[in-house]
Amino acid sequence: MADKLKEQLREVVVALNGADITNEIEKMLSIVLPLSLGEYSDQRHRFQQQVVDGIEGLLGQVEASLVQDVAEKKAARDTAAADKPSKDKDAAVAADRLTAKVAEVHRLKVALADIATAFRVARSALTDAEEAKVVDGQKAKEAEKKKADFVLALADLHALKASAPDDKETKQKASELMSLLKKYKFEESMMIALPAALAKAPDARGQFDLMAINQLEGEIDKLIVEMDGILAAALPGQANCDAAIKKAQNHLADMRGKQRAAAKAFDVASNEQAECEATSAAAQKAVKDIVNASKKLEKALHNAEVEVELYVQGPKETFQALQQHVTPPPAPEEEEAEAAPVAMEVTPRKGTPTKATPTKENIELPVAMTL
Repeated sequence: MADKLKEQLREVVVALNGADITNEIEKMLSIVLPLSLGEYSDQRHRFQQQVVDGIEGLLGQVEASLVQDVAEKKAARDTAAADKPSKDKDAAVAADRLTAKVAEVHRLKVALADIATAFRVARSALTDAEEAKVVDGQKAKEAEKKKADFVLALADLHALKASAPDDKETKQKASELMSLLKKYKFEESMMIALPAALAKAPDARGQFDLMAINQLEGEIDKLIVEMDGILAAALPGQANCDAAIKKAQNHLADMRGKQRAAAKAFDVASNEQAECEATSAAAQKAVKDIVNASKKLEKALHNAEVEVELYVQGPKETFQALQQHVTPPPAPEEEEAEAAPVAMEVTPRKGTPTKATPTKENIELPVAMTL
């Protein structure tokens, strides 16, 4: 019976460690507790009852603190649970924005590729237009050179028609004329008949000789007219080439502007996609964090509720039992004797001097405590 009482008193002392009291009062209570709460209620002195009442108040503080801890943990758990829907919504919105932005970036990437292709086509078209102008201009230059040769050949032919064949200058012109005819591939029969005709004096030439000379003269005139036609046609052709080049230049400039705008839009969208990815990742992390926090808070709440239950079923019930226990009736064979108080062995705190356990005789002295 004495061992049970000691264990009950020790349980109450341990519970008092949770009260907001100083070390001095705690030490004092550990000493006076066996001499007050350990005494039967019907045999307590009023000072002993004051101590018991004070302990009851302190234990009430302990219980209130435990209950408050439960309330705080429940509020934290409920707050986390209430925040989760908004976190889920934020994560869903962030995910939708990311999906939309990824689609936009892909669309802009495709558009940029298409514009880049169109830009290359426009640049190639400008190159073709410039080359066409060069080719067209080359035809005009060739026609102009041919016309000059044909005009010179016609002048030489006119001079040879009236010149003596033995003249040195006449021979030189005849040689140059034949070289030109060979260069431009005149009809072979004409080139065979012409030297013989030009080798004769003007008055010695027959009908066949004159026909060969006149035929050559007519052929040269025809070629000069043909070159004039080419030169006349070259003027609008060059103008058309210039117009085509201008058009190609404008189109290329337009494509260059569109390409720059598309590249800028793609860069902006890519940066926004990176921001959306970061936002979505943060939102997903927030959901994960609040789930983990809710689990920890739920566990902490459960532990706090268990602490309250253990306190109520442990120290509180023990205190109430000791607070109300009365002197048991004596056995029929036993003599009535005054119950002696049970001294409790108290383990002093580290560094606390050991004090003698008070006896029933000195508990009658006034006790001054601030509980």
